[in-house]
Amino acid sequence: MKAISFIGLLFASIFVLEAQTTSDVFTGNDFDYYWYGIDYSKTNLIGDFGSGSMVDDEPAKVIKEKYFNSWNDLIVKERAKFDVAKMLRKDTVVYDIEMIKGVNGQTDWEKLAADNGKSIDNEVIKQMVSGYALEQTEGVGLVFINEYMDKTNAKASYVFVVFNIATREILVKKQYTMKPSGFGIRNHWAGSYHRVFKQITSKDFKNWQKSYN
Repeated sequence: MKAISFIGLLFASIFVLEAQTTSDVFTGNDFDYYWYGIDYSKTNLIGDFGSGSMVDDEPAKVIKEKYFNSWNDLIVKERAKFDVAKMLRKDTVVYDIEMIKGVNGQTDWEKLAADNGKSIDNEVIKQMVSGYALEQTEGVGLVFINEYMDKTNAKASYVFVVFNIATREILVKKQYTMKPSGFGIRNHWAGSYHRVFKQITSKDFKNWQKSYN
């Protein structure tokens, strides 16, 4: 009897791992979904972030120590505006941003400044996802990875990543370059990732459903 029970549990475990495929993300609500936030650990800041609305001797340090958290907190506080469940047509998505806050907190602010924006290599993104210290052992993880914020050319780049928490397999990955908008540092750059939310909600999710179903 114990052997039968063990086999049953093993089969159930294998089913969960296999079921969390790219297609499954777009077909129902069978799994738990977790929004982990925006990962700024590999970002580059292009242009003079110390002029205009924020004057500081070390603007990159201020961006890292204040705004990395602020941009993530804003999504949680204004869930009606940044509605991840609506974006992915799910009944419920859990917002759990503390892990990403910890990752962002380890960023070396002295290495943030750059002359131009660069895409993050696919292998690096895989390593980033594999390295996330998550409390959850199964389900579907969701994260934006910020590649750069370019003040000179008024644009920011994000990679939307959906992954299987158990295996860390990346199920969906798409890069977006959007213009910022709004007043003040926080709201201005939040405008860029808000455009990503709107793009996925209004257009891209429907296209993915057609592609993967």
